[in-house]
Amino acid sequence: MIEVWFGMSLPLLALSALVMLGAGVVRGYTGFGSSAVAVGSLAIVMSPARIVPVMYLMEIAASVTLIPAIRQHIDWHWLRPLAIANLIATPIGVWILARFDATALRLVVALSLLALSAVLLSGWSRAPTGRSAGAPLRWATGGVSGIMSGIAAIGGLSVAAIFLLTGVAASQLRATMVALLFIMDVWAFALSYASGIVHWHTLALFVLMAPAMMAGIRLGHRLFKRDAARHGSDGKFRRRVSWLLFAIAMAGLLRMAA
Repeated sequence: MIEVWFGMSLPLLALSALVMLGAGVVRGYTGFGSSAVAVGSLAIVMSPARIVPVMYLMEIAASVTLIPAIRQHIDWHWLRPLAIANLIATPIGVWILARFDATALRLVVALSLLALSAVLLSGWSRAPTGRSAGAPLRWATGGVSGIMSGIAAIGGLSVAAIFLLTGVAASQLRATMVALLFIMDVWAFALSYASGIVHWHTLALFVLMAPAMMAGIRLGHRLFKRDAARHGSDGKFRRRVSWLLFAIAMAGLLRMAA
């Protein structure tokens, strides 16, 4: 009966719930990264085409959960060009993926992310200044993010790396990423639905896994608030996000090498 409703066995459902809990903690703390964690983990045991649409719904629900608490920190000077450029550039990334070698393209994307995270871990970045970056950089970041989303579905990670390099404060980074991912995931889910990969199993899995994801998000949000209260949020937050980006990039390279 379980396999009929959800398309997977009970042990796999339990594993998926644990992964969603961990992905929720990452999302609640950093404002992004849950799809990379969940898809990267579960793609080993199930088709990405099954889990990716579920994660779009999870990300949308996560953003709706977090936005009321962080909306005052959203950097609108960044969000507007990022969102518009993403909507325009994501189909370009899909077009590139359809016409060039997918493995080579994803390797380039993973290596680029690895290089960015290595620079961040070296300690080189601009200290938070309270001033937004120039318009050309904001639009270019949105365009690159959209193309990377179309190629490898990790456009949000590139935005986070640029935020850290340009000195966006932790609270603004987190809030702006939450708002941006809401827009990106609504768009991506619409494209997935149009392409025919959304089924009733997608909605069933979302309903089943959402409580684990929401519990993880609440825990991650509390951890962020605790760190901000104890240590000031920027230093520890920036280090943890840099290590997260590095780990995701390395995991992607290892999956391609396997």
